[in-house]
Amino acid sequence: MDIYEVRRNNLRSLIDIGFEGNHTAFSKSIGINMPQIHRWVTKNKDARKNISEKSARTLEKLCNKPEFWLDQPPNAQALSVDAPLPVDLAACLNLFYKLLSAVEKLPPEQGELAFTIMQREVNR
Repeated sequence: MDIYEVRRNNLRSLIDIGFEGNHTAFSKSIGINMPQIHRWVTKNKDARKNISEKSARTLEKLCNKPEFWLDQPPNAQALSVDAPLPVDLAACLNLFYKLLSAVEKLPPEQGELAFTIMQREVNR
């Protein structure tokens, strides 16, 4: 796997995990036009554009990632806040954050009960 494929895979993971695979939402969040994002992450080799060194560093800054984060091969990345998460863990965290958001909208008494139950389940 060359550096361009590593960058492409890491960018795909970032979009999949942070934006539920929504390229448009990702594009808007960082201010880079959607067609450019699509050219970087497309699986169509004929339409694909490599993520250059300069573009990689710019993306990292815009996404609040450490310098050279996009260049880290999957095996070299430790499980941390800045590393792409395994898909199953990412899906679980995504559901957890959606649940938290829903619980926060409940009346205070119900919300406290829901948080207590969630905390008990997490600590099981």
